[in-house]
Amino acid sequence: MKLRIKRKLSTKNNVRLRLADYVALLFLGFGIGRTTQWFYRPILLVIGLCWMFLIVKNFFIKNAFLKDSSVICYLLFVIIYGVLILTSSDISTTIGYWGSYLIYLILYIMAAYYSQVNKIDKMVLICRILLLWIGILSVFAILYYRAYPGAARLYATHRSDLGGYMIGGGYQLAYISAMILPVIVDRFFKKRGTLKLLLLGVVMVIEIYMTTSVITMLTMLIGCFVSFAFSGTKKKKIVSFSVGGMLLILFLVFRNYIGDFLINLAVGKVVTSFSDMNNATFVRMTEIGTMLKGNSIANGSAMSLRLDNYLRPLEDIVKSPIWGSIFTTGVNPSASNYNDSTIITALETWGIPMAFMSLYPLIHKFKKYKSYIGSILVVVITLFLNPSEGFSLYAGAIIMLPTLEYMDSQEKELI
Repeated sequence: MKLRIKRKLSTKNNVRLRLADYVALLFLGFGIGRTTQWFYRPILLVIGLCWMFLIVKNFFIKNAFLKDSSVICYLLFVIIYGVLILTSSDISTTIGYWGSYLIYLILYIMAAYYSQVNKIDKMVLICRILLLWIGILSVFAILYYRAYPGAARLYATHRSDLGGYMIGGGYQLAYISAMILPVIVDRFFKKRGTLKLLLLGVVMVIEIYMTTSVITMLTMLIGCFVSFAFSGTKKKKIVSFSVGGMLLILFLVFRNYIGDFLINLAVGKVVTSFSDMNNATFVRMTEIGTMLKGNSIANGSAMSLRLDNYLRPLEDIVKSPIWGSIFTTGVNPSASNYNDSTIITALETWGIPMAFMSLYPLIHKFKKYKSYIGSILVVVITLFLNPSEGFSLYAGAIIMLPTLEYMDSQEKELI
């Protein structure tokens, strides 16, 4: 007779945070919960530099950070960008971007620091607090967007910052929520979900919807479906992809009817002022429905402008694949008129070598959370289809998702 002894892994640990850890928490929390005030970026950079000063003895002096290829690659990008700042006509904006890249460099260094065996459990605790913080921010964002419909879209299109107090700084809170939701889905289909996770997922979904970003909504749905499809046994994966294939076939067969449905659903919903800015979602539905029916959308419509912004820069990339626009408009990524895609803008502005140095470290981190295929897909689509560079996306991809993967492997509760 064999006795089966089931070892229950502790979901709680007696980890004590020190001053440097609290500063790291402040850095991440303030970065994700940003305002649109001018002082946000300088304060965030100062907090990050304070954290680096606190860990300088046991990390930098030992050159431990040099063992992380992501840190080295992004450090090289930041140095080259700094040297080339004078190539841009708008120096102040270019320096502002450099400040952002220095902040992202701190994120890479922080990820390398907390990946050490004796530090990882501290980041686990920090991530648990951040998940609760994101949930709180999502609740306040829902209330905010209810009072100011379409506020996130107004800020994203530089038409208003509503006095500088908008929670999440536009779409960034939605991006990190869309990245985390597939993880929550994966947890539930592994029968390890909790009521707290369910509540967190619900407020994230509502918050994403109220940003009125159709791309982010679709990205979230795709990521969650892929997470569902890849979680579970081989038989379940086959069934999931079979169902997905059937749905795709049905979609192609009945696309005209689906187009009519979307157009009828959105009929009469237009954007005429700030008060009905949340109707932008229905405007997108009308344009998508028109395209599904095989009709061309009008020039100047939101969808046609977005497609133009994706395709037009390709000509410049082909003309100058190595140097991009460095010697014409400079290294300032906002100098281009077509900056609706992080990846395309990087290639057009900096050329392949610098774009590689900028994006490779982010993509290299995928191996740290390779079981979260849905979240990886969300990051990739967001980088392709949105001007998505921002603290929340970087913090999610560099620190939070790798830590959540570690927690999953150790059977630790997320919150």
